[in-house]
Amino acid sequence: MGEGVKVKPQTDTAARARQDRAQYGDAANAENAGASASRALGAVIGDQFNIWEAMGGARGLTESSLPTVVFVVLLLVTHSLGLAVLVPCLMSIGAFVVRLVRREDLSPAVSGLVAILISALWAFKSGDATNFYMWGIVTNGVYLALLLVTIAVRKPAMGILIGWMRGDALSWTHRERGESAERIITRRRYTIVTWIWVGMFALRLVVEVPLKLGGYATALGIAKIGLGPILFAVVLMLSWYLVRSLPPVPGMPLNS
Repeated sequence: MGEGVKVKPQTDTAARARQDRAQYGDAANAENAGASASRALGAVIGDQFNIWEAMGGARGLTESSLPTVVFVVLLLVTHSLGLAVLVPCLMSIGAFVVRLVRREDLSPAVSGLVAILISALWAFKSGDATNFYMWGIVTNGVYLALLLVTIAVRKPAMGILIGWMRGDALSWTHRERGESAERIITRRRYTIVTWIWVGMFALRLVVEVPLKLGGYATALGIAKIGLGPILFAVVLMLSWYLVRSLPPVPGMPLNS
């Protein structure tokens, strides 16, 4: 890797511990796709990366993208904003009920439902179809600002999240004279990873904000779909590539 540090793979026990933290960690929205950020980041610290699973598989793609697709199609075909916002709401409610009946994890359905309801209400009350996408634009802007602040204070947020899941949330942020090469490499990689996520949120805003200001509701919907799960999966893959060969966390068991 050109950085002079040999990295030993972590044991299955450590990997399972990381996966448990990823599965049961606090849920947070990845924009308004209804994904759990902790679960998504579990793919970043895994031994292997599956881009299909990172996008949520068929069900994840359906729950996150289909409401927007339906909104765009109904708006084009019927020219009825009321119908265009009603059907996605009913779909999201249906997804929630299905998970509830099956006693599955509700966090993706809940976050997706809340986002759809806010978006639908915003668009319907204003009479402006482009406002259906405003919640996503606002959340992307907030995430972008927060990440930039953490980089500015030298505590990149994605590094803290990934570090926590690996068992070391903050020690790598401490700058000391004569610090180890492992810590320097870890800090550098976490900073790069955070910049990658900054790029994702910034790209969404650069594309979507002009479309919103121009009133291009259909183009905005297409852009939202294209910059949603697929882009998110690519960002996860790049993050995984940088994290997989990090120096092991001190105190974590290693293979001999």
